[in-house]
This record gives sequence, structure tokens and C-alpha cells, in this order.
Amino acid sequence: MDIKRSIIIFKTENEIDIHRAAEYLKENGINCVSQNINTQNLIGIGKIGSGINPAIGSYQLLVLEEDSERASELLRQIFISENFKEKEVEQSEEYKQINNIEEDWKDNTHEDIKGVIYLINIIGYILIFITIIAFISSFFLSIPHIHTYVIIIAILSLISNGFVGYNKKKTFPIIFGLISGIIIFLVFFKISYEKIELQNSLARIEKNFTYYSFKDAKLELNKALMIAERNNIIEEKFFILSKLADIYEENSNYKESLKIENMILEFSEQNNDIENILIVLYRIAVVYESNNEILNAIEYHNKAIALAEKVGDKRSLFSNFMKLGTLYKKLDKYETAVNNELIALKLAKEINDNKLILYITNNIGISYQKLENYNLAIKYYEDCIEILKKIKDEKLVAALVDRIERLNKLIEQNNE
Repeated sequence: MDIKRSIIIFKTENEIDIHRAAEYLKENGINCVSQNINTQNLIGIGKIGSGINPAIGSYQLLVLEEDSERASELLRQIFISENFKEKEVEQSEEYKQINNIEEDWKDNTHEDIKGVIYLINIIGYILIFITIIAFISSFFLSIPHIHTYVIIIAILSLISNGFVGYNKKKTFPIIFGLISGIIIFLVFFKISYEKIELQNSLARIEKNFTYYSFKDAKLELNKALMIAERNNIIEEKFFILSKLADIYEENSNYKESLKIENMILEFSEQNNDIENILIVLYRIAVVYESNNEILNAIEYHNKAIALAEKVGDKRSLFSNFMKLGTLYKKLDKYETAVNNELIALKLAKEINDNKLILYITNNIGISYQKLENYNLAIKYYEDCIEILKKIKDEKLVAALVDRIERLNKLIEQNNE
């Protein structure tokens, strides 16, 4: 090979590499010459260990200038490929070391929190037990918010058992976690079902009241009350309790009726539900009236009037003043009765409700009749007739006309 036209394309301090490179190029049809191989031990101190002689320098590989580009490409392929594989081996060793460190860390971490995991495991077992008991109890007990409590406990059970199951790969915590999840689903399903059942039960209650089947109504009411309390459905709960109070009143069990009404009143006051407070005060007064405790009834009507005046509820004021008129008649205090009824009449006119005006005007006529003030009684009866003519109620008109005729006869007799 013409040395003058050759160039150096490869240098190395590894004798094995220079021989491999030369053989590889010759296999691919490229002539080459190796330099500084045989002279390494002839000059100075010779090769140092497995390296080179400092006086000679590194091993060199020469090729003709026209072959240099192809030779460089071939050598690049072989040595880059091998270097890459060596790096892969080095990296895999590094990964193994890292994985070993991670495993050691995990083992150490598990060891450090072993006591905590054990405690969570015990808590998880206790929580799943409580969850199951609470879920079963929710079918029989009427504890307010019981479904909410079951869901919260089940979620805590799911978290604690799931944590232990994941970290310790234990079967029972995993199973208990799954049971907790199933219970959460069942509770939500149960809530939806009970809300539907409550509406059906309320419909049956109304039907029982329509046909005066109070025994059946009471059974339905107790069932509906349990559902309403478990799900904390306030409006339906008030309705159910009111119906229960009505049943006790119908059966002359005024003590139980008042107990329920006062329960509703207390709850309404806690929630500052003015509308419901007014209703319950009126209902309590009615129960006392049914039990012939007239003074207690008057007391509660006055309480309702005081509250209704504060909030400006004219209909409530009308109802209570009208009732006071009725109660004072039972005490034979007709003057006081008329005074309350006249206030009720004024309110009815302000409300502009002909039915209320008709009702209270007739009551005033009766009160004056009891007071033997027949002229005023006739006046109010005639006012009633005018209203009845507008609504075309001929039967009541005829009855009032007959009553007025009898009063006129009494006036004539008194004049004689």
C-alpha cells in the first residue's frame, strides 16, 4: 500500500482494538496498515502494563485516502455499537442498584410503619363490624340521619381496609373493603327506595283518613314516620306527626295528641319556622278546646295572635280571633265574643275573601242573637243574605230568611 497516499483513521491505546479494526477492514475489502505495534517494547521503558509505550505513542491504523470515508463508517459502526452495549450493561446494573435501594427503602418503610399499619388494620376490622351492624339496624331503627352515619362509617372502613390490603396484600382487608363499598351502594339504593315508599305510604294515609280507617292510618303513619326520621325529611315528618296527633284527638287521647303537637312546636321553634309555629299553636288550642280546657285554648290562641301580629299574617289573625269568639261563647261571655268576631270581620274584609266574610258575619249575628240584641242580629243576617245571593246559595238564603222572620216575631212580642 502506498504510504504516501494513506491517512490515519483510527488511534487507540488498546492493542486488541487495533488488531480487530484491521481485520474488520480487510474483511470488507479495504487495505490498511497498523503502526507502532512492533516498536512498543524496543524503545525506552517499553509498554507500561497493558497500555502503550509513552515514547512511541498510541497504535495507529492507516488506509488509502480514497478509502478513508468508507473505513471510518465501518469502524464507527463496530465501535459505537459495542460502546452502546457496554453502556446498556452499565445502565442495567445501575437500574438494578436503584431497584435494590427502592426495595430496601420499602422494606425499611414497612418496618418503620408496621405498628401504624397494624393499628389501622384493627380499626378497619372494628369499622366493618360497626358498618354491618349499623346497616342492618337502619331497617329497624328510626334514628335521625342514620343513613348518613352508615355511609360515613362505611367510607372510613373502605379507606382503612383498602390501605392495609394494598400495603400488606392481605385477603381479609381487601374483602372487607369490598363489603364496605357494596354497603355504601346499598344505602344509596335504600334511600331512593324509601323515598318512593314514603310517598306511597302518605297516599295510603290520606285514603285511610278519607274512610275514617284510623287504625290502619296509624300503622301507616308509624311506618312513614320511621322512614321520614331515618332520612331526615322534615316536611313529611311534620305532616305525619300532625296526622298522628289528629288520630289521638279523634280517639279522645288528648294527652298523647298534645305531646306530639308540642314536639312539633319545639322543633319548629328551633328552626325558627314561623309559619309552622302559627299552625301548631292553633292546633294545640283546638286540642285543648276538644278536651273542654277552654282557658288553655284561649291562651294558645292569644300566643298565636301575638306572633301573627309581629309577622303581619292576617289569615292567621282572622282564624284565631274567630276561634276566640267561639270559645268566649262557650264561657257565655258574648260581649267579649262579639268584640273578637268584629276584629275577625275587619280582617276578612281586608283579606277580601267572601267566604271568610260570610262565615264570621253569621257568627256575629248568632252572638247578637244570644245577647238578645235582635236588631243587630237581623242586620248581620241580612248582610249574609246579600253575600249568599251573589254566590247563588238559595238554601242558605231561605234558612236565614226564616231565622230573620222568627227574630222579628220576638221583637214584636217584646214590644207588646
